[in-house]
Amino acid sequence: MDEIRSSFSTLSQSGLRPTQSMDPAAEKAMSSFASMFSDTIKEGERTSASAISGQEDPHNLLVSLSNAEFMVNTVVTVRDRAVQAYQEIFRMPI
Repeated sequence: MDEIRSSFSTLSQSGLRPTQSMDPAAEKAMSSFASMFSDTIKEGERTSASAISGQEDPHNLLVSLSNAEFMVNTVVTVRDRAVQAYQEIFRMPI
């Protein structure tokens, strides 16, 4: 999670804005997805901390961690597809 935050921080400091040229609907969708990702990861961390102290049911821990794993895999897949699309565009003859 810290790596993702530092990546966005680096983009912001360099003057590059990933949503700068997006239309409002795409920007809203990206913001919604980012908050959903963040909420899922935070919920997994909270549930893990509660389970370690014995306050959380092991089933809830498994569900929460599975959701977090699914969200991370989704983000990685989207990133890989975006990189692949960029590489294909880059290889196009002009």
